[in-house]
Amino acid sequence: MARITALVASAAIVLGGVVLTAAPASAAGCEWYGTHGSAGHRGAIVHCVGIGRFKAIADCERIDNGYRYAHYGPIAADGGTSTVWCDVGAVVKNATGWHV
Repeated sequence: MARITALVASAAIVLGGVVLTAAPASAAGCEWYGTHGSAGHRGAIVHCVGIGRFKAIADCERIDNGYRYAHYGPIAADGGTSTVWCDVGAVVKNATGWHV
């Protein structure tokens, strides 16, 4: 009985390891963080995994009048980064990657 219990426990550890290591590899999505550029530009660096080729898209908002608009970054390969910039006097409210 002790031998069967040890065997089941070993299998559970191995299977648990497979599940834990497989989950991050199959997770798809994008993350972003803000950045500052010359002359007061604000932008976002977007990193995406598992969505294929993409370009960054930022939701920009002007500080003076609240006008919101979208700006797009260059196309990047899956697993890479795309940087997008808002106009001077605007902030990034949100950003993500857009599959192209």
